[in-house]
Amino acid sequence: MNEAIGLQNGGVGTNDQENDGVGKDLKKGSFVFLRNLPEELRDVYDDLAPEADIYFNSIKSNKEKTNYLKAILATKKKTTVPLTIVAIICIIALEQIEAIAFNATIGIFVFFSQCKVWATDSYGNIVMDTGWLNCEDGDPSVTFHSRDIKANPYWLHAKVMGSKRKPKHRGPFSLDTCFKLTGNVFKWSFDQQDLTYCT
Repeated sequence: MNEAIGLQNGGVGTNDQENDGVGKDLKKGSFVFLRNLPEELRDVYDDLAPEADIYFNSIKSNKEKTNYLKAILATKKKTTVPLTIVAIICIIALEQIEAIAFNATIGIFVFFSQCKVWATDSYGNIVMDTGWLNCEDGDPSVTFHSRDIKANPYWLHAKVMGSKRKPKHRGPFSLDTCFKLTGNVFKWSFDQQDLTYCT
């Protein structure tokens, strides 16, 4: 009689034996039912917890079994989307937490002109801007301008109004920095200095 049950189940063992793989508890042709399921529903069945597996085997109709597996699959898919959104929000929040304030101090003296210095983050967003400054203040000594920058890493940029020279770009930086912006409208430099220069 055990052989007859094995044939009814698609030739995969008997009712008295425990089988590996698809169809953990083969009764009443459940192997044939599982073999005809789409692969994603078979995966859902393979992942069932023992208590859910017992409930699954108590369902009489193949249609109800299929609907039960589809409901579990839909629940898994619905939980994946919110978890992805939560993960993205956490990553963005961590980036903001990492964005501690760094200090950039710039010693400026550019003869007879206006200049400005600004900082950008890794996305190119401006995170600090001095606006146009009278760069001749403190003639002939440099005037120090200190600004906090909340980006990690950050880049510094400098421009002299009326100069045909392109803006200078420096970085990336993940520490406090000290720069010297000196010269005139025709020839100017924007060079990093030791932090002791700015103190």
